[in-house]
Amino acid sequence: MRFVSVEKDTTHPESALLQIGLWANVGNLYPALETTPYTPAPHGPAYYETLRVLARLSHGQYRALALRARILSLGAFFTCAVLASLISYRLTSRIWASTVAGLMVFTQPICYGWSATTRPDMIALAFSLGALLCFCWKDELQPRTVFVAGLLAGFAALYKQSFLSVTVTIVFALLVTRKWSRLIPFVSGLFLVPVGLLGVLLANKEPVLYELLLMRYFKTDFPSSIGIVGHVLHSPEELALISLGGCGTWLLSRKADLRSRGFVFYTFISFILSFIAIQNVGASANYLIEPLTALTVAASVAMTAISARWKSATGEFKLVFLLFLTIALSFLASSARQPVGALPPQLLHLVANKHVLSDQPYFSVHGQGPEMLDPYTTTQLELRGKWSSLPLRQEISRREFDLVMVRLAAAPPLQADHVIPRLYRGYRFFSDPVFLALQENYRPVCFLPDQSLLMLAPPDQRYSAVARDAAAIPECSVFNSAIVVFDLTSTDHLFRDKSGVEGVPRVGQGDFWSVVRIDHIMSARIDASWQKEMQPS
Repeated sequence: MRFVSVEKDTTHPESALLQIGLWANVGNLYPALETTPYTPAPHGPAYYETLRVLARLSHGQYRALALRARILSLGAFFTCAVLASLISYRLTSRIWASTVAGLMVFTQPICYGWSATTRPDMIALAFSLGALLCFCWKDELQPRTVFVAGLLAGFAALYKQSFLSVTVTIVFALLVTRKWSRLIPFVSGLFLVPVGLLGVLLANKEPVLYELLLMRYFKTDFPSSIGIVGHVLHSPEELALISLGGCGTWLLSRKADLRSRGFVFYTFISFILSFIAIQNVGASANYLIEPLTALTVAASVAMTAISARWKSATGEFKLVFLLFLTIALSFLASSARQPVGALPPQLLHLVANKHVLSDQPYFSVHGQGPEMLDPYTTTQLELRGKWSSLPLRQEISRREFDLVMVRLAAAPPLQADHVIPRLYRGYRFFSDPVFLALQENYRPVCFLPDQSLLMLAPPDQRYSAVARDAAAIPECSVFNSAIVVFDLTSTDHLFRDKSGVEGVPRVGQGDFWSVVRIDHIMSARIDASWQKEMQPS
């Protein structure tokens, strides 16, 4: 199975979402967090219902479900490009300008990873743009059009509850223009499907409201959110989009018609809500997809204005503008050509027919009966006393996993003094209690630099089997486990899980698994002379 490079990796939560689809196919829509597969479901219920349908069409087969879910995301992405083009045409009345808007959506680097994996983002965005298109269809809003806009806006929130910008925009625009009679059909369409679906789920005693509000238990972090925004917007192609889109938004704000001003509201509101949502430490750059898509439409408006004044423009302006576009497009083409990595076939052979636990579920999905939990989400819930890792730690204590795979922050040189597990916004993907259980029951086997992947196995006959298979993976270094030391730090705070057990250290941000010291790494080639030495004592 292929995955995107680490910098643009969006497949980490994909396996957990697919697990919910498989679960829903044979049971309830929302799995109990206290039992395997320990999978939280913080997205909208409409997406999980969609995964349930796709799982049935796939006859409960993981790979078939993954393919259908990815095709759905990709189809939604193409739909977003078409809808942006239609919105641009309603604002500019220029076919070439609307074509530019659609192409700019299609070529946005931020969309690459999110549009090709199992995610609700593109589907929710398609519904939001559909609602916005209904709002921009004519200068005079018709009750039927407003009702359809409300219906589509309701679906957008049902797929991902953070997509509320179009709802806030239309309500705000109708209130400002005092079109009270249009509020009733919009609100009717807005609540028709959500109330019905939520009512059915609540009647079936599904914990839908708790799951929808799971993210409120996450910590907010302003500095790290600034870092994410800065990382996305610093590239030349995004700076070009922001410049043109900002000019187009300013031009639209000078118009008096409702749809132009409504689109300006949508652009600003989507940026504000996205920045609020991205404060959550579980959020990523995908929250910026909606406002950047709005800017592609606004950029086409700016291009229309430039085209109208092109003949009268000075030669210097034309030169600067053409250089500006050339530089932006060259960087865009370069980012679009970044290679996509693939897992080594020997690694897939290593995990085949094994019960695998990993903080990156796409590694474990190739095994047998993998735990495809969303480790980052469960760790956040555990830190705030809303989830207990006790059942998972009990599985680890019983050494039920044949192989444990942990991603590190970076690939160190072979004789590095230490390596540190991967962080996201200052947090590990497994909590301290889970790492303590791994330290007591598992030993490091090998390290794969290409994937920054550390593998562990229980100290029994399975250890030698894993080491033998790992030696066949190119560039995989097999450890002498006796001199690899795991060092965890703790504070004065005590961790209390739901079972009431005390005494497990609870540590602060960034301290879950401080250092893994590697004093010596053996050759990757296992021969008979020291194969015995690899046996656990």
